[in-house]
Amino acid sequence: MTRKNVYVIVNGNPLMLSTSRTVAEYLRLSGYEEAAVVSLNGHVLSGRAMAATELHEGDIVEVGTFAAA
Repeated sequence: MTRKNVYVIVNGNPLMLSTSRTVAEYLRLSGYEEAAVVSLNGHVLSGRAMAATELHEGDIVEVGTFAAA
């Protein structure tokens, strides 16, 4: 598989990834290790799905986390 720049939107912000990667890889590399819920193009992903789902051009990712009280 050839890896290339991938343009996605994360929490409403446009983002260029230097290589394509799975949702789980993106979360880990971006410091979202405590993500509570992740939605990809309007569909909530399970942990297993995050590890298996590669981000594609134009994907919309929403990452929700819990704030400590």
